[in-house]
Formats: sequence, structure tokens, C-alpha cells
Amino acid sequence: MIRRIIKYIMSSGIAAAVDFVIFAAVTHFGGSVALATACGRAISSVLNFTLNRNAVFRSDGKVAVQFVKYILLVCLSGTASALLISFLKSHLPLNVVVIKACVESLLFVVNYIIQRLFI
Repeated sequence: MIRRIIKYIMSSGIAAAVDFVIFAAVTHFGGSVALATACGRAISSVLNFTLNRNAVFRSDGKVAVQFVKYILLVCLSGTASALLISFLKSHLPLNVVVIKACVESLLFVVNYIIQRLFI
């Protein structure tokens, strides 16, 4: 159990780094939070799904079914992330990347539970 959580943290960290770099780049060049979130999630999601399926959960289920469930989770989580970041950005005097880090930390725990139980 602990090994799985450590592997999840590592795979999520790699995907999060990719997501953050893309998010920061898109917002830096004038893109909206929604666009930056979508771009970051699209690229990091494929990486994260592959790492989680093969290294963390070592699943042998049907890839297509799992991928559809995972994409649904990504869409819901991405929407929640964009909404929360946008809301907090308009109400707090913090850098948007700092806000994103806080929001993503919360979603990290929720996503682990959902992946473990349903995907």
C-alpha cells in the first residue's frame, strides 16, 4: 500500500511538472486560465494515465475502458481546477501558479481515491 502511494506521488509529480510548465507558459504568453488548464491537462494526462496504469496500479484491465474513465476524471478534475483557480485568483492577491499548486494538491488526494476505486 505504501509503495503504491509513493509510486502514485512520483508519477503524479512528473505529470504535475509537465502540467505546471505548460500552464505557466500559456498564462505567461497571455492565455486564459481555462486554456492553460486544458493544454496542461491534455498533455500531462496521457503521461499520467500511462504511468499510473503500468507502474502504480499495474492494471491488466481493458485499456480502452480504463482510458475513457480516466478521461472523464480528467475532464471533471480539470473543470474543478479551472473554476477554483479562477475564483481564487479573483479573490486572493496571490500568483496564479501558487493558487494552482494549492488547488492541485487538494485534487491530488481526491483523484487518487477515485482512480484506486473506480479506474
